[in-house]
Amino acid sequence: MKRKATVTVETERVLVISQSRGAIEHWCEECKATVRMIGVSEAAAIAGLPERVIFRLTETRKIHFTETAEGRSLFCIDSILEATEAAACQLPRAPRKNRDRSSR
Repeated sequence: MKRKATVTVETERVLVISQSRGAIEHWCEECKATVRMIGVSEAAAIAGLPERVIFRLTETRKIHFTETAEGRSLFCIDSILEATEAAACQLPRAPRKNRDRSSR
């Protein structure tokens, strides 16, 4: 007799972004609102992704960003959280089994 066990693991992460590191209020053209924006290293830390992936996600418009007059890229915290929550909710699908339709 086979036994089946289900294990559920929940994790929680707290990330503090210091005001001195550059989290600023800035207009997000995509959100059409003033939001908190951060640099690429902070965006990567929040998303748990490499900086290169953050830039790729901006190209697909999943993460919003703007560039300052000084050339600094700023990323919308709201869109980062939305993009990472959406990715976390995508559970792997169970493999489909071929069903014989004649048995129905």
